[in-house]
Amino acid sequence: MLEVTGDNPFRIRAFFNAARAVEDLSDDLKQLLDSGELINVRGLGKSMVAHVKSMFETGTFDEYEAL
Repeated sequence: MLEVTGDNPFRIRAFFNAARAVEDLSDDLKQLLDSGELINVRGLGKSMVAHVKSMFETGTFDEYEAL
């Protein structure tokens, strides 16, 4: 959706990399979220971890809904 709206290519890549990082996790996502260790996963910064947490808990996040 970010590509369609013409968003910043670096931001688009950040979301793509974060999705890939979560997909490639060998540890349990819930456990990483609960322990706060998800921030240590390469490709996930503070805001991406917040998005992942929201997606995990609610199935969506504010920026996605805005798009």
